[in-house]
Amino acid sequence: MLHECDGMICASSTAFEPVTSRAVKEWFAKTNRSLYVVGPLLPDSVLLGASEAVEPTPETNDKEVLAFLDSIYATSGPHSLIYVSFGSIFWPSGNGIWRVVEIILNRDIPLILAYDEERLGKMPEHIAERFKASNKTLTSIWAPQQTILRHPATGWLLTQCGQNSITEAIVQGVPMIAWPLSAEQPGNAAYITLVLGIAYEIVEGRSGPGLKPMYRGIQPQGTLEALEKEAHGILDKAFGDDGKKKRENIRVLRDKVRAGLVEGGDSFVDFARLVRDYIRV
Repeated sequence: MLHECDGMICASSTAFEPVTSRAVKEWFAKTNRSLYVVGPLLPDSVLLGASEAVEPTPETNDKEVLAFLDSIYATSGPHSLIYVSFGSIFWPSGNGIWRVVEIILNRDIPLILAYDEERLGKMPEHIAERFKASNKTLTSIWAPQQTILRHPATGWLLTQCGQNSITEAIVQGVPMIAWPLSAEQPGNAAYITLVLGIAYEIVEGRSGPGLKPMYRGIQPQGTLEALEKEAHGILDKAFGDDGKKKRENIRVLRDKVRAGLVEGGDSFVDFARLVRDYIRV
């Protein structure tokens, strides 16, 4: 398709993918075609971090989530909470995810878990009981993600690394713990972890072909014990000095992404070119 098209509109950002954006633009230019990198495509209220803007949610009372976040901020401080969401399609197979959730609970780390029992099945009883007994945990069938990410209590997003979730985390300056499952997610996870330095990646949650040796020199074991050890190591770093560095990295990237959207920025200029080239008034 890239060889046949007259041009391409990309919802990414040159700040997020500077090398790829430049390479494709140079390639297209050789055949008199254009790449328009116009993203990220999110509401202004999200991109600018407006606290009063909330997205509608069919199953969750947004006021309840905000009250919970405010409570966590008051008792545990800024950047103390982990938000766990694998989107509306994916969920890790096996018991590994529940062991990681249990490790988070054992560390008394505040937690919001996006989980739909109707779609995914009953939560393990011992985990459900701990959620009920704690004032630092909340489950949501459909979490108001943008509201959660922009709240100062939120410290980390544990994500499958879909492009939308990555983009929303970046524009709010929230570093990530990557647990990729399928499709473009492994590549996204490697990029934000190894290239951008804004995430940690869980590799011991892999199964099937994902257990093959990785090109970065890691051989996943695929055992619950290996996953537990990895999770503890990641959490130690995430809430220590190394995690602070990743938070600094993503805030720098956030500012670059936002700068691209104002007049004179890369995305602004590319969108203006798109209008000029294809819109006839």
